[in-house]
Amino acid sequence: MFEATFLEVYRSCYNPKTMTAHYTIHKVYPTYMKSFRRTTWDRDNLITPAEEALFTNGNIFERFGLILNAGRGKYLTSKRVNAFDRGHLAPSADFTFFKVLGLTNKYLNAIAQSASINRGKWSKLENSVRGLLKDPRLPMYNDVLKVCTGGLGILKLQDANDHPTEIFLYEKMVTPSWSTVLQIPVPEWVYKIVSHSSSNTKLVILVNNNHWDPAESDPKSVCQKQACPQELYKAKNIFCCNYIQFIANIVPRLSGLC
Repeated sequence: MFEATFLEVYRSCYNPKTMTAHYTIHKVYPTYMKSFRRTTWDRDNLITPAEEALFTNGNIFERFGLILNAGRGKYLTSKRVNAFDRGHLAPSADFTFFKVLGLTNKYLNAIAQSASINRGKWSKLENSVRGLLKDPRLPMYNDVLKVCTGGLGILKLQDANDHPTEIFLYEKMVTPSWSTVLQIPVPEWVYKIVSHSSSNTKLVILVNNNHWDPAESDPKSVCQKQACPQELYKAKNIFCCNYIQFIANIVPRLSGLC
């Protein structure tokens, strides 16, 4: 709130039962001010301190041992290995002012994202999206972008018997039914839909979230590939998709929103 006015920073679709941030929607404005990353996270009474600890390296190491058994060693060798970050959907660097930056450090804006991808190619991709507003050759120069970001599918890793196993960071027992709920899914893919209304530009960018796989991934199950604009950062396992196909077949709930 600013005085009596509600100012929207971003929108989030979040399922508290499964602790899943499905997607966020926010706007990106051109700015040349330096952003300062905040390191503290706000639980917002959505999750408990114990649930927050599920994102730690030690918990992930133990979880891999439980669901992958001896297969854990192919992926994690110790509790010190940083497998997944709390990856921002709406990135803090898309905003400028210190108080607003803190509003992005919330679990309704975070997914379990491969640490090396989050800090590597995904970070560079976020920078290149912001750069679209700073290139005078482009129609979105000094204008505004709408960006929708989310995760798709569930990452599967091989257990000790080479069986593909879906990766969730926790399995919660629910009483009195004694049923279980899988929580904090690790997405197989992370996407961005970038829209510029003035030029009717629509970009869909898809990134594989499995840094353990050295091969080029095949996105055909979720993406009708097309060439990426030359202004975007390019690397292995980054794809651009046909917007109409992606919205209609993969994320229809975002139709008219992104």
